[in-house]
Order: sequence, then structure tokens, then C-alpha cells
Amino acid sequence: VGSIFGWKMSDGWRRYRDAYIECGKGAGKTPLAAGIGLYGLTMDGEQAAEIYSVATGIEQARICWLDADRMVEASPELSQLIHRSKDNLAYAGTYSWFRPLSKEKRGKSGPRPHFVIFDEEHEQKDNQLRDNLRSGMAARRQPLFISISTAGTDKTKPYFKHLEKCKNLLSGVSKNDRHLVV
Repeated sequence: VGSIFGWKMSDGWRRYRDAYIECGKGAGKTPLAAGIGLYGLTMDGEQAAEIYSVATGIEQARICWLDADRMVEASPELSQLIHRSKDNLAYAGTYSWFRPLSKEKRGKSGPRPHFVIFDEEHEQKDNQLRDNLRSGMAARRQPLFISISTAGTDKTKPYFKHLEKCKNLLSGVSKNDRHLVV
């Protein structure tokens, strides 16, 4: 988390625009990502920020969002800042929200995400949702796309191309100063 938010470019904006976090089941990556989403909602200074917890199905997408909702409920400070309603955490200070989203429940208008938390990326059958969300980030000053996943096994899914890119970054085969791999 310190690397994601602590590194800045010479213009003062966040260095990393992409973060890939992979760890074993039960290691706490989803609550960690929920906390990062709440930071993007309340502390990043982005007006009308759209924070999305994304997964293949809406129930999977709600898992990260529910962790964030519980954090708000448990915190007197966050409870004063954030209005909780069904599938929505709203922060009036910047007219921003945090919502679950999936390919099946994408909505009618195109999202303009500030933060995307892409949960269990290895389960996606294609890159359509990922590509749509990425294109929606174009107008944001310092968007953040976080992929969190456990190791998948189906090597025909697009996740494995992304995983290969991440491995190449870690091994030094390729370079991308805007992508953090953990």
C-alpha cells in the first residue's frame, strides 16, 4: 500500500496506475483492497470519483464491497463521512461513490472509474469488462486499476497473458514504471 500511494512522479501524481496483487486464499487481499477503495473514495481528492469492486458475477463483486461497507459501519469516523445504502457507499465531500459491478450488471451508462478493484481476475472469460473499465479511466488524473487474484488454473483465459506480463516485469524481461506487481 505504501508503494502504491507513496511513490509520486515529478508532477506530484501517483506513480503506479496498475497494481497486481496475488496471494493465497484467505491471506486478506480482499479486505486490503476494500480499504484501498475507501481511501480512493474519501482521501484521494478526486471529484466525482467512481470506485468499483468488479468480478465475474455481482455476488463475487459484492464481497469486496461488503468488506468496505463493514469497515464504514465499524468506524465512527467513516460513518460520519460516508452514506451507506444498498450497493452504494457515497461520499458527499467529492460527490463520489463505491459500488460493486460485474459484466452481468454493468448498467446502461459507461463507467468512468477512478479506482477499479478487479477481484478474482483469473475467472474472467474475456477482456471486455476490463477493457471497458480501462477506457473509462482515460479522463482521470491518477486512476488506479488493482487486480487481486489467487492463482488460477485455466490457461486459456486472458488472465494468463496478464500474469505473464507481470512475471516479465518482476524478472526484468520487460519494464513498466507505472505497474506494481506484488
